[in-house]
Amino acid sequence: MGPSTFANNFSFSPARDVGQSCPLSQTQLASHQLSGETMCNKGTGLVLEIFAGSCRLSKACRGIGLQALSVDKDVNRAENAVVAKYDLCNKNHFSILEKVVKAERHRLVHAHFAPSCGTASKARERLVPGLPKERQPRPLRSEDKPDGLDNLTPSEAARVASANESYEAAVKLLLLLIDLGVSVSVENPKNSLFWLTSMMQKLYREIKDGHHTIFHSCMHGGTRDKATKFWSFNPRAPEVNLFDSLALECDKSIQKMKLHIQLFCASVWPVSFYTKPSAGA
Repeated sequence: MGPSTFANNFSFSPARDVGQSCPLSQTQLASHQLSGETMCNKGTGLVLEIFAGSCRLSKACRGIGLQALSVDKDVNRAENAVVAKYDLCNKNHFSILEKVVKAERHRLVHAHFAPSCGTASKARERLVPGLPKERQPRPLRSEDKPDGLDNLTPSEAARVASANESYEAAVKLLLLLIDLGVSVSVENPKNSLFWLTSMMQKLYREIKDGHHTIFHSCMHGGTRDKATKFWSFNPRAPEVNLFDSLALECDKSIQKMKLHIQLFCASVWPVSFYTKPSAGA
């Protein structure tokens, strides 16, 4: 899916005024890497991208006139973008983000979360061709034990615990945003065990009217039939699924296109172009 397609689904309604204002001074913002062009002028719609990674969503939002704040603990994946380096698992960092969210609630139009799925990936259950047995990735979770298996090594258990801590912090921030009237969305692969964790189950219990949207990347300009799932909720219009228009599943057109390309190439170049040369060649 192209990030611009995603961005165009945002609602532009302002968030409601909930609780006491918690404004940050320009000095405070500057000291936390959130001043200047990153926060921009008040009065313009702001999108918050948590676990921003490459920041492509933030770029797409800026492309349609919104402002975006990209947040991630690792800034190395960012593609020529400014990232506010904050770790949700760090209590001090989380507290700062809470203050920013409350201070900017009047212009926050949406917040998107894309937590890491490394420990929750179902791909860990499949063998990687060419890798020796001792180097094959091991499942760290299961449908029966989505928060982590019992037989993990100390290093594996530490990875799962760190991921779970980030999931818990994300849910806490999601609930705060919803309470402030801000629409939110969470992204992970369709089959990720992340969706089954106790942290996400807590979110489902708290927000019973959340919407689930499943789509394949190839139906939105991608080259793979990768299935992605969004959970979203807009407290300003709970009955509306913000991303309903994205719910397109693969119709195999990518495979058909690949076949057409192969047939075209075969008609233009000799068959020998595709065959291995003989031993005497």
